[in-house]
Amino acid sequence: MKNAMRLGKTWTRWMPVLGTLVLVGLGTGCGEECTNSFDCQEDAEQQDPANPLVCRDEQCVPLYPNGPPTNPGPGDAGTGDGGTDGGENPNPPGDGGTGDGGTGDGGTDGGGGPCDVPHDAKLGTLQLQAGFSASESSALPVGVIAVTAVGPGPVYTVYGLSGADNQVYPLGTWPSLQTGGEALFSIIEPSDRGNTIFPSGYLVNDGSRLLSGYTQSGANFPGYVSLYQPQTPTSPRYLSAPGNFTAAAIQDTFFINGLGLGITSVEAGIYALQAQTDPPTVSLLARFDPAWEASSGYTAVTAEGVAVLGYFDGLSFANRLRAAAPSLYQPALSSKTPFNLSDATELTLPSDFFNVAAFGNGVALLLGDGSSWPPAYTDVSRVALALSEGSVTPGPATPVLKFVDSCTQVQSLTELGSSLLVGVSDKNGERLVRIDQP
Repeated sequence: MKNAMRLGKTWTRWMPVLGTLVLVGLGTGCGEECTNSFDCQEDAEQQDPANPLVCRDEQCVPLYPNGPPTNPGPGDAGTGDGGTDGGENPNPPGDGGTGDGGTGDGGTDGGGGPCDVPHDAKLGTLQLQAGFSASESSALPVGVIAVTAVGPGPVYTVYGLSGADNQVYPLGTWPSLQTGGEALFSIIEPSDRGNTIFPSGYLVNDGSRLLSGYTQSGANFPGYVSLYQPQTPTSPRYLSAPGNFTAAAIQDTFFINGLGLGITSVEAGIYALQAQTDPPTVSLLARFDPAWEASSGYTAVTAEGVAVLGYFDGLSFANRLRAAAPSLYQPALSSKTPFNLSDATELTLPSDFFNVAAFGNGVALLLGDGSSWPPAYTDVSRVALALSEGSVTPGPATPVLKFVDSCTQVQSLTELGSSLLVGVSDKNGERLVRIDQP
C-alpha cells in the first residue's frame, strides 16, 4: 500500500486514500486465510480504520504491525483514507521522510536548526528547474485544506475547503486570496453531521459547480459527495458515494474515483456525474481490470480533455495512472456503458507518486520514495500528454521543482487554467505559488 501525503492520503491496499485526507483503512486483524486483501474486508465495521488489514502470506494482518504511523503536521484536507490518497481527515503533510525539517521544529525554529538556511519568499528551499517560472504567490488562509479555481481566465475565482468545519468558503480571486466570507455549504450530508467523517481532501469544479466528498468507517466506506453551484446558490445536492477517493472534471461532468455513486452496487472504478441534468445523471465510466486487484487512485483532466485515471495496483502495491482520450470516454458517457481502463495508455513513471494535478496539456506529479513512512519526496515533475487523432502519447517526466532538504514541503497540487498552483509550507507559513511553463 502506498501512503500519500497532504493532497495524497493514506490508503489501504484495496482502498487508497488521497491527497491530504485518508480513507479509512481496514481493521485490526481477522486471522482468516485470504488470497488478496479484498478478502480481509468482510468485518470492516469491527476494524481499526487507522490500521487496515492486508493479505500477507495468506493471512489477514494489520498493515502496520507495530501500530499506525503518527502524522505530525497540520493536515491536508483529506480524511485519512481517501483523497488522496484522497480521503483522510486531516492528514498532515509530514516531513518528507527526512526528519523534522518538514513540519516539525526543523522547519519552524528559524535559528540554529537544520532549516536556518536562506528561504526564497515563494519557494522556500525548493529549487525551480529550467523551463519553468514562478510568478504570483498568495498566503493560504489558515485551515484551508483544498482549493479550486473557477475560470475562465485570466480572472479565477478561488474557493477553499476548511478542515476545521468541513465547509467550503469563497476566497476571492487569484492571487488576492482572503478570508472572512460566509460559508457556502457543508460537504457533510445532514444526517451525518455530528458523526465521525473523513473528508476525501479534494475540491474540484466543472466550470460552474463545486464538488467535494467524504467517507466514514464501515463496510465499503460509506460516504457522500456534495454538489453546489455558486452562481445560483441553493441547497447543495448530496449523492451517496462510498469510498470516493479523488475527483476531476470536464465541463458539466465530474469523474469520481471510488466504489460507487448513487447506486447500491459496489465496484472499484471511475464514476461519472453529469451535473447539467436535474437530478444529475450517474453511471460507471471505467472499469478496472480484475487482474489488477485494484482500488481507488488519483484523477486529473488535462486542458485538452485527456482523463488521467489512476488506481492502486493490489499486486505490486503501487499507484498507477492511465491516460484516456476523449474518444475513449465520451462514448461511455453517452451510452452509460463503461469502457475498460486497460484500453487507456499507461504512464511509465520514474518512481512512486503521491499527488497528481493537471498542468496544461499534461499532469504534474509529486514523486518520491514510498518504501517507508513518511515518504521521501524528490521532486515535482510534469508529464506532457500529446493528443492526436484519438491517441495519447506521454512524454518523459520533466522535473519542475526539486527537494534539496525537508525544510520546505509540497502540500498540494492544483490546476489554475494552464498553470499549476503548488501549495508549499515551511517556517514562513503556508502559501500557494503559481508555476508556468513559458
